[in-house]
Amino acid sequence: MAHDKWKLALTADAPPGPALVIGDLSHLQQAVENLVFNARDATFEMRNHLRDEAKRETDPAARRQKLLSAAAWRGEVHLAARRDGAHVVLEVRDNGIGMTDEVRRNCLKTHFSTKRDNALYEGYSAGMGLGLSFVAMVLEHHKAALEIDSAPLRGTTFRIRFPLASE
Repeated sequence: MAHDKWKLALTADAPPGPALVIGDLSHLQQAVENLVFNARDATFEMRNHLRDEAKRETDPAARRQKLLSAAAWRGEVHLAARRDGAHVVLEVRDNGIGMTDEVRRNCLKTHFSTKRDNALYEGYSAGMGLGLSFVAMVLEHHKAALEIDSAPLRGTTFRIRFPLASE
């Protein structure tokens, strides 16, 4: 679906052998799904940013080249899991629009959203500010730590450290 419907590359790497965490499977699945959907949306926003930048170009030849580059740009979302000592680390990384420091500081707060007034989402029930706050709640319940690396126009990486289950 990622390639055909969303026009982005979705890849995943998993560690060899078992790396188990104990938790509520449905909550963990929903949390990861929320992170993947946010990454997808960030790539959509990046594509729109590139198109808007190209349209603002005044030199016709440069504008054409920028429009072609924007049309050729592809979003990427990568999931990776690995063992790290007594933890299982899950990363969800994208090459999307990225976050400012202010957005990064607030993104886990309930009802905080950058999508509400975005025409891309107009008419959809997106942008309620519940996705990442749900992720934060699930991770807290599972005693997992969350790190967010992001910068405007540089993408975002959500890194989650789960305690490794006793074998």
